[in-house]
Amino acid sequence: MIKITVANGNQEILLTHVPATWLPYQPVEAVYHLRWGVETHSDILKNDWELEHCSGIRPEVIAQEHQATVFTSNRAALVEQEAPMRWEERRARGEVRRKHANDQINPSVAVG
Repeated sequence: MIKITVANGNQEILLTHVPATWLPYQPVEAVYHLRWGVETHSDILKNDWELEHCSGIRPEVIAQEHQATVFTSNRAALVEQEAPMRWEERRARGEVRRKHANDQINPSVAVG
């Protein structure tokens, strides 16, 4: 466990398998926050995309399903990121009117 003070002055305790003596304080804080996005995406792959469920039993089939799931989830993430920019471009040209400032794309639509 490593105790850090974040920018707003609050203290956080980070859980890690890396001994505190291996890394200085500042890199641990920076790496932890970078890692959070990876952990979140791993959770989405496991729970939303059901990455652990495979229809095949041969290693080649399992690897292929894994790669297809990761590829499709990455593609959907790109669509979700790009959609608001496209929407704003169309709104600026007067093609559409946004009713709600926080509209988000439906993940099912992003998958296609």
